[in-house]
Amino acid sequence: MSDVYECTNCGAVVGENSKFCAGCGSSLNKKGLGALSWFAIAVVLMAVIGVIVSASSQRGAAKTPEQIEDGRYLVASYACEQWTKDNAAVGADEFTDRYRLDRKPDDRPDWYRAEVIWRAKGEGLLMYSDCLAWRTGDDQGTTKVLSGVSGHYVRR
Repeated sequence: MSDVYECTNCGAVVGENSKFCAGCGSSLNKKGLGALSWFAIAVVLMAVIGVIVSASSQRGAAKTPEQIEDGRYLVASYACEQWTKDNAAVGADEFTDRYRLDRKPDDRPDWYRAEVIWRAKGEGLLMYSDCLAWRTGDDQGTTKVLSGVSGHYVRR
């Protein structure tokens, strides 16, 4: 008796190959999910897997010591920009370049030297600021400028 089903609307017995109920005329969907539904489920599943894989691969990328050092010099140059805004005799209008300066023999390992090139407000003179920045070593990676000098920039 496995080749007959019961209609969900009226309860009449319906044959396995019937598409409509003879008693009430309702459509019978005995196949479950169609091909289009399975395709949609597969696409959504692949998208979720792709998001998970891309998120885990971005998190696990370790930085090289050179990348870490370059990042610290970049932070030192931003600290030098802030020092320039706060301490330069002439106001800074725009910063044009950032440079990494070589360490001096008596520099500590957590000291970074940076130079920023900037234009003065009003006149637009090309100026420079050389700074010695110190990475404090706290959890936030705070960088403070220990000393700085600024003046007119002369192309070298």
